[in-house]
Amino acid sequence: MLWSDRIDAEANDIIGVQDTITQEIVDGLRLELSPDEKDRLVQQPTANAEAYEEYLRGRDALGRFIYKTIARKDIDEAIEHFEHAAYLDPSFALAHSGLGKAYANRVIKGTGEPGDYDLATEAFDKALALDPGLLEPRRHMVLIYLSNGEKDRARETAERLVLELRDKVGKVVPDINTTALSGNSLQQDALNALIALGISKQQAETSIQKLNNTQPGINNLEELIKKALKSI
Repeated sequence: MLWSDRIDAEANDIIGVQDTITQEIVDGLRLELSPDEKDRLVQQPTANAEAYEEYLRGRDALGRFIYKTIARKDIDEAIEHFEHAAYLDPSFALAHSGLGKAYANRVIKGTGEPGDYDLATEAFDKALALDPGLLEPRRHMVLIYLSNGEKDRARETAERLVLELRDKVGKVVPDINTTALSGNSLQQDALNALIALGISKQQAETSIQKLNNTQPGINNLEELIKKALKSI
């Protein structure tokens, strides 16, 4: 499908432009949204354009760090932008969530410092206090719970997130109890956690099976999840 349109707006009105584009897409595709989806659509994450721009810059730097460079300068830049966004608008939940993800990914990617998970938890707590429906903070808390030895809490959070995802997307998220890994409780728990983190079931299962073939001696859940994440 090809679709084009023109939107006239002030160059510095990034939030207004985004809202207009979103509504144009919804109207153009004739999407039927639920009342809850409509409410979330019109909710602005922040009314502060400068804070939003800082947040976007943070996401860009974080994406470079995770998917391309694993360079310290990129993750430090992401943290700086997210902190500035949260400073400009303390009620900006996504800025706090992005900050938490940045600190968490310093640990996940092997470049973390003592206390990074504590800083991530603090940021995630602020984000969830502002918007309890955010998925990103709860996804990353699965790994943080594991690192703290809270296996039951991690498992409960992962399973709850998987069920939420299944409710939202239907059959896109299949039954996690009927997989090629269902005979191994450790690998099944790792699969559930990866799916809760937003990894597709196929990717997660392939990664765990590959590790099972190349490093069959892994018997620690946190270690298995971290190595699986690095191989995706």
